[in-house]
Amino acid sequence: MRIALPALLCLSSLVACRLEGKSPTHPEGEPKPVAKAAAPAPQEANPGKVTAIAAVAENPREAHAEALAWIAAHQESEGNWEAGEQSHLNSIGLTGLALLALQSDGSTMSSGAHAQAIARGVSWLMAQQDADLGLIGKRVGHSFAYDHAIATQALCVALKASPSEQLSGVCQQATNFITRMRNPYGAWRYDYPPTGENDTSVTGWMVEAITSARAAGLVIDEQAYVGAAQWVDDVTDPATARVGYDSIGSMSSRVTGLNDQFPTQHHEAMTASGMLTRMNAGQTADANPMLKKHEDLLLKKLPEWDPAEKMVDEYYWYFGSLATRRLGGPGWEAWRTAGQTALLKGQVRDGDDKGSWDPVGPWGYSGGRVYATTLNALSLSTML
Repeated sequence: MRIALPALLCLSSLVACRLEGKSPTHPEGEPKPVAKAAAPAPQEANPGKVTAIAAVAENPREAHAEALAWIAAHQESEGNWEAGEQSHLNSIGLTGLALLALQSDGSTMSSGAHAQAIARGVSWLMAQQDADLGLIGKRVGHSFAYDHAIATQALCVALKASPSEQLSGVCQQATNFITRMRNPYGAWRYDYPPTGENDTSVTGWMVEAITSARAAGLVIDEQAYVGAAQWVDDVTDPATARVGYDSIGSMSSRVTGLNDQFPTQHHEAMTASGMLTRMNAGQTADANPMLKKHEDLLLKKLPEWDPAEKMVDEYYWYFGSLATRRLGGPGWEAWRTAGQTALLKGQVRDGDDKGSWDPVGPWGYSGGRVYATTLNALSLSTML
């Protein structure tokens, strides 16, 4: 059920004047560790696009601004974002990611360089909500859980910056759906109603969403933090500090035939997600030494732009940036330095794709250039 047109026009006045298949953030599929194959000597993914890197290597703010300009320029006429040739996939999640990125420079629905694009995107997402369920998008496949969480987070960030009774109602309904989707005394995975299965990836996005909802003044289930933190405890290997995907020791998911050429041992995406979930739940390094152990594991696998060796992972870099920044200290400075270097090295510096990043990470096949650019822009925003 769509929100009535007059309601959307009301929101537009206030601010001045398609979903099937696998998610770009973590498609369904069992974790499948893949052995690292012999690789050719490292080389640039797009040697013809990096001639101007040296000119901006010391200016991450300019790189961030150019990324946001590319994102805004690639908004669809209806207000959403799509994944190019896979235009029927992931519009909900990609639009949420794009809105989060555009808001990362302080722009809101009514002010800033990207106000118009944000307002249009918010209106489009609101129109996708099922008024009975509160779900944003359609309950198709497994990926709807990711897309709903990301869209909810984006709308709640917009609500906090520009309070609106109408948007507040949409966000509260979306948050209520997240509450109903959580396993009793547990966390989240793909199913609604919940079936008792949990995983660290879906849980990380859901916790980000309810944290944004709480910051926007909405009612949330505080017990969700308890269940999420307990899940992270349950899948943390005390010997290595690695947080598992769906069990102790399990690595990030891969989809056979689509992205299983990306070795999982290069990155610690689930450890980064679990680390952030712990901190969102109120844990501190002083009270829980495991947080520092998580960080130590991340610092052994710093961001590095090396597509030839399959070293790029936008998902990992996003959660790793949020988690290490939250913890602060020397570890954050090491991550920040490596992250800036990697992102500035990989950003396209000329042509139609200027300001964006090639989708050369594990999930680029699904979300395309919009996915890669939104997540990398969000990571870079933490490093400014």
